[in-house]
Amino acid sequence: NFSSEKKNKLNELDNDLKSKLISQYETVMFEYNIGDNLQAKIGEDGTELFEINKIEIMCFKTGICLLIIKTSLGRESNLAEVLNFNNKIRTLGSDFKTTTEESIRIQSNDLMDVIDLSEIFKHIIGTNKEAKTSKILEERFLTYSYTCIDDKNWDSEFDKENFMRLYKVLSSDAEVANKDEYEKNIIEYSKYLKVGFSKQGTGIISSGIDSENSFKMPYVFEQEYLYTYLLTLYKKLIIQKIKLEYEENKKFDKTKEQLEEFSKNILAYKITNDKQGIIMLDKWEETLQTEYLFEKLKATCLGRF
Repeated sequence: NFSSEKKNKLNELDNDLKSKLISQYETVMFEYNIGDNLQAKIGEDGTELFEINKIEIMCFKTGICLLIIKTSLGRESNLAEVLNFNNKIRTLGSDFKTTTEESIRIQSNDLMDVIDLSEIFKHIIGTNKEAKTSKILEERFLTYSYTCIDDKNWDSEFDKENFMRLYKVLSSDAEVANKDEYEKNIIEYSKYLKVGFSKQGTGIISSGIDSENSFKMPYVFEQEYLYTYLLTLYKKLIIQKIKLEYEENKKFDKTKEQLEEFSKNILAYKITNDKQGIIMLDKWEETLQTEYLFEKLKATCLGRF
């Protein structure tokens, strides 16, 4: 909620004082300065071009931070290219290499040389050895993807299997399991706007036959619903963090206090008043099993108090 004037005054302070001031807030958003959009390519032949539009870091008072990389493909890309791109990006591991050993190379006016995307990540977050051993999350990116198909190509590109590949973050030729679960994993706003949910991410698919899907809805899903998703993910991470600490130190009183704090200040917190946002929130909480994991951890701990 800082005004431009307040941000300017903050930037006049030295880093130690800045840190003390902003650490008092529950959540702080940083934007990594990349200048203009970064031109990037994936694969040895460099045929898959994309842009990195923004890199954000969302830090919480609890010490958990989320790295958010916003990318876009060319307007002429088809759904198969979107599926394959998302699938390659998500398999970037702790060493920031894909399983196929394809590096992601970037270049901009602010960078003298073409460098690997991994170098930027390492510059931002360093080497996080604790994350590798904590098993809080698998070492891969979660994907939140908005795709609008040209109205002339809707009938040829959209089908249930392709949509499932989108929200399960599978490649265009991957086999799709559990097809009978399709209905329970989606929200259908209309025939031409659907949202799919999985533990791997969220996929939104739409048709340009409705002009709002090309212009208004991408903004809504990026600027509003994305952060609802991230805050829901944060709830899950907090539960897993408390569980990990409990298993390591068996400090029952401290764990009970953490659970009470979580229930009062985070679990019960109303993230959004938006009607559609609430529907999305409920689906994310169901998919990520936040309430189930909380109740399971609470039952485990309370049995020892």
